[in-house]
Parts: sequence; structure tokens; C-alpha cells
Amino acid sequence: MPDVLVAGGGPTGLLTAFELERAGLDVLVLERDARPATQSKALGLQPRSVEVLADRGLLAAIEPHVEARLPGGHFSGIPIDYSDLPTPFPYQLGVEQAYVAAAIEARLRTPVQRDAAVTVVEQDAEGVTVTAGGRDYRAGWLVAADGGHSTVRTLLGGAFPGTPARFSLVVADLVLAGNPAGWAKTGTCHPADRGSCYRFRAGGTGWSSPVKSSSGSAGTRPSRPRNYSGG
Repeated sequence: MPDVLVAGGGPTGLLTAFELERAGLDVLVLERDARPATQSKALGLQPRSVEVLADRGLLAAIEPHVEARLPGGHFSGIPIDYSDLPTPFPYQLGVEQAYVAAAIEARLRTPVQRDAAVTVVEQDAEGVTVTAGGRDYRAGWLVAADGGHSTVRTLLGGAFPGTPARFSLVVADLVLAGNPAGWAKTGTCHPADRGSCYRFRAGGTGWSSPVKSSSGSAGTRPSRPRNYSGG
């Protein structure tokens, strides 16, 4: 029986499991998806996240997949200039979430249990029983790392106070052929990049979307105002 169950196999759940294992605990991650995600999802790591990954010896496995080092970013849509931060990493790393998750997962002692969506959570004085993927798991503790629409929180009836977000982001994985007219190279890709980086200006909006093209495939970063400096 593991000491801790972690619901959610994204970077947050995986890093939580990694940290708990470093503390000497037995941990099992339960992930609803049958296979690791291959789509872009999140595309950036803030400086503090980079610091933590470097400190834990995880950054080296991620760096070959970095496409850009961005001097600015945002917090909830508020632009941030990283250049004045007291950090050895005064930039945001442009890297797809799938590579970050894979680097952390590769360092776990216990493989992630996949195709294991949590459906039941029962707590008692000695611990917690979780039904996931049709199987029961028993542990002393359960960590809910299953996203903003957490199934675990819903099952436990936990509140999530707040107000709706007022801006929306869209991330898409595309297939591009060649260098379409009207797309200009930005030159912001990492030197080791295998493809090309382009900036597409949406007609009439004044917003732009950096796009990474590599071997015929591309992943877009969310659209931002023209004067926005981060990913």
C-alpha cells in the first residue's frame, strides 16, 4: 500500500510525487488518460519553476526541447519583465508541457497508473480509499492534482470560490506546409531548433501568435496583444 496517492499525472501531480519520493515515501500517481499527452497544452515555464527543476536535477532533460527563452511573460494576463528578478534564470522557457511531464515521470520510482480516472473517494480515520479505473486503491493520504475542474474536489464537496476569468486563450496543434505567404520569421527560436519560428498577424486585430514549425508540424502559442512580450 502506498503512503500517498496522487490524482493527476500532469506536471503538478508528477512533481508532487517526485518530491514525496525524495522524502522517502511510497507514492502512486493515478492518471485518467491511457497514454501520455502529445499535444502542446501549456507552453512556458516561469523563472521560479525553472529554478525548482534545476535544483532537482530535472532541467537537463527538458532543455533539449526548449524553443525560446523569453524575457517577459505574464501572471493572469498581467505582463511581467523578468530581467530584474534575482534569479539565474531571468526568462521564461518556451517548452511544451509534454516534455516537462516526461522528464519528471522518468525519475519516479513507481510507474504512473494510467487509464485510472478517479470516480470514488472514501475517507476514514486510518486513510483513504480511491476507486480509479474500476480498481480500489488504499493509502494514508490523497493529493488532488487533477486540475481546475478537479474531480476529487467535486467528490469531496469542496468549495472553489472565485470569479470567472475574463480573458480566454486558445492553443492549437497545426500541420503547416512550407512557409505560407504573410508569415515572417521571428528569429526567437532556440539555436538547436529543428524547424522555423513564425509570427502570424491576425487580420484587423493587432494581435499576433508565435508559431513553431518543425518537420511539418506546428504548435501555436496563445494570441497576445501586440506589445505583449511573453508566451
